[in-house]
Amino acid sequence: MLLVGISYIVRPQTDMKERFAGFYSEDKNTIDAVVIGPSSVSPLVAAPYIWNEYGITVYPLSTNAQPVASAKYIIEEAMKTQPDTLFIVDVTMFMVEPETLLTEARIRNVVDNMKYSFTRIRAINEMVEDSSQRIDYYFDISKYHSVILDEGGITAENLKYFNFETSSVYKGYLFVEAVDIFDPVEVSGIVEESTIPQGAEEELINLIEYCDANNANVLFMVCPYIATEQNKKEHNYIKRIVEEKGYDFIDFNNLYDQMHIDFGKDFYNANHMNVYGAEKFSLYLGQYLTEDYLLEDKRGDEKYSSWDTSYEAWSAQAEITKEKTDENLEKITKR
Repeated sequence: MLLVGISYIVRPQTDMKERFAGFYSEDKNTIDAVVIGPSSVSPLVAAPYIWNEYGITVYPLSTNAQPVASAKYIIEEAMKTQPDTLFIVDVTMFMVEPETLLTEARIRNVVDNMKYSFTRIRAINEMVEDSSQRIDYYFDISKYHSVILDEGGITAENLKYFNFETSSVYKGYLFVEAVDIFDPVEVSGIVEESTIPQGAEEELINLIEYCDANNANVLFMVCPYIATEQNKKEHNYIKRIVEEKGYDFIDFNNLYDQMHIDFGKDFYNANHMNVYGAEKFSLYLGQYLTEDYLLEDKRGDEKYSSWDTSYEAWSAQAEITKEKTDENLEKITKR
């Protein structure tokens, strides 16, 4: 038990560690929806904002360049405490060769931010092909133990993670001050399809079969980004597979106008939205989940008071971030 606790403490202090430990700290059966996907998810899903507007609890469980093979293990882990939650899976990670995502850093972004469990072991076994290297993943303290000896290595912030259950101030949201300007795109009229890598398709079907076997409630989506014609054709291909298997699918790149996206302000690069875009997306997502999934408004319920506190903190930081984003945008326009 001491070894496990120390392992949690010395794991790197990243937004992903805060996000996963924050999820573990949430009370059982209190999360309405869990969003799984790559780095585009964390600065996009403004969970406290959704709570304030609709009274529903949405939590992002994203990691940078998330390996597709990890999705089912994140679902399995989340279902231990939130068995009835709706899982929302961003399918953009199925548009690349799965092997390219199986680097040590990307695997560790997932497994080094999970509690020690058999689920974690199975995730490691699947994603780490060389069995001789798995021991360093099973016991990640072997990689991070030097933090104990480094001057200033262990801080009060580290110590909070002894049981890997530490509340996330912004409920997993990641603030980004960057901004970039893009020309408007329109892809909603594209109906043709284009195949995705074969390995990615196999992983997608594998995930769907896992969801079938475990009665997981899943919505597949495509996060809004600067999509090309080729991208949209791949979205359509994935959509057909998903819907033929009986699952819901929504491509938010068909909804730029409905979300009132400003291509000159709402993105910080072609694949990620900033706080301005996050508010627009989150407002639409909250309404969609409320209307299509009939999620209950829980505002005023004392059991969810931490969400009110989180919104207050999120709202204050959002104003600061917007000011800095505006300053960055002004610098760009003056170039």
